[in-house]
Amino acid sequence: MEGPEAVRFDGALMELVAQQPELTQAILRLTTQEYADGEIADMLQTPPGAVRTRRYRFRTALYDASREGRIWIPAQLHTAGNTAETVQDGVA
Repeated sequence: MEGPEAVRFDGALMELVAQQPELTQAILRLTTQEYADGEIADMLQTPPGAVRTRRYRFRTALYDASREGRIWIPAQLHTAGNTAETVQDGVA
């Protein structure tokens, strides 16, 4: 398989995902499949706000893991509020 869909996430990222509640894991899977928040909410029978909140909490856990050096986040994936300078301090 070629292209972005061939990229596999494993190692520290998958460990971090596995530590999340099952609902959060389901939301992450559906998000990577490019479903909209409303569609995810309907599929999982949860409010759209809960979808956004769980994704936000995972993003926070992801950046915490980055700051602790447990995971590396490429600069291209940083959000405006979490720049490489603030998240990747001291990382080459």
